[in-house]
Amino acid sequence: MLITSDIDEDRLLHENQQAKLFRSLADPTRIAILQLLSTGQRSVKEIALFLGCSHPAARRMLTGLRWSEFVEMRRDGNEFLYSLRDDRIRQILRLSEELLNDDDEEAASHQYITAIPSA
Repeated sequence: MLITSDIDEDRLLHENQQAKLFRSLADPTRIAILQLLSTGQRSVKEIALFLGCSHPAARRMLTGLRWSEFVEMRRDGNEFLYSLRDDRIRQILRLSEELLNDDDEEAASHQYITAIPSA
């Protein structure tokens, strides 16, 4: 028999996991890394070059993304290669772009309407 507190604990756990996911996306540098990785796997060197930062700084960002289970790493000789862990991350990125584009279009239409002189 399920008790209400069990359901509440399950719901709370699920909501905490969702919050963890969104916290991981709340950093522009992490999003830039995910956008880059959406085009294919990259080495730490390539990611650091893309970001214009040091290798240790890029590794710290990648560690956070690994902790959040957005990226995975594999070793190839002396290099560590990173890639998106799940194709649905591309969908999250695409959906966020669509939302932003919709917001931009809506804001532009409001600007146009307010720019019409009154008669």
